[in-house]
Amino acid sequence: MRPILSWLTSIANFLLDNLFDVLAVAASTYMVVRHQFHPYGPNDIGVLATGILAVLSLTAISNLWQQHKRLRSIENVSNQTYQDARKILEIATTSFSGITAVQDKYRFDPHFWQSVLEESSLKLDLLGHALSTWCEHPYSESFARHLKRIAQANGTVRIVVLDPAGESHARRLRILGKSYQERVELTLSFLKEQVIDKLTTAKQKNIVVKYVSDNDIPYMLIRTERHVFVSPYLQRTDGKDNLLVSIDADSKYASVYMNDFQKIFDSAKNVSWTS
Repeated sequence: MRPILSWLTSIANFLLDNLFDVLAVAASTYMVVRHQFHPYGPNDIGVLATGILAVLSLTAISNLWQQHKRLRSIENVSNQTYQDARKILEIATTSFSGITAVQDKYRFDPHFWQSVLEESSLKLDLLGHALSTWCEHPYSESFARHLKRIAQANGTVRIVVLDPAGESHARRLRILGKSYQERVELTLSFLKEQVIDKLTTAKQKNIVVKYVSDNDIPYMLIRTERHVFVSPYLQRTDGKDNLLVSIDADSKYASVYMNDFQKIFDSAKNVSWTS
């Protein structure tokens, strides 16, 4: 049954693709067959002329239709070539730089950031002005849970924020009319009450929190086992329209940021939870 349906479908497609040619052949055949049974005479000049014009018109339309099909075919090939070229460029870009995505930092819902935390089984690095968004709804519960999970599994969590008493807050307040001092204090308070105090003394050592007091922090960074997420901070503009770059953690480009993070981390001061 299927071969018959396939055959009928092929015939139907052929007739539709060559409709005007079929009509022109049909009209010509009709004129020839009619002449065999009823020869054209002087009184049939009008009918004969009409038939000839009809055949010529159908032939002209058929030629236009075939040209249109060829142009559409060329357009489709061109579009496909363009898409293939873009894919090749994306693959090449990813292969050489390790960048897997560049997107709007603030367009993601909590599920995305939840998946970022879930990527980390034994290693998580965080760098930012305050990182206080992690400590608020709807992220706080999940954030605390994953930090404790990593620490209890003897993994390592490293967090670096601005010094809550540092000069950078006054500088940003002067330039942007906004200080992160209260936000940093919120983060440190949250980490102590919801994470550090919930762990044993031995497991607390797996979470290291530091602050930068002698310089500003130029970018936000999140490092998991699989990715390095980077979002540059604007120095003279406080805006939400900022990008988030996702980088393969094993790429050379990721190592550039991780080397810089390591230097920032090494020069930063430890937060004392007993003070």
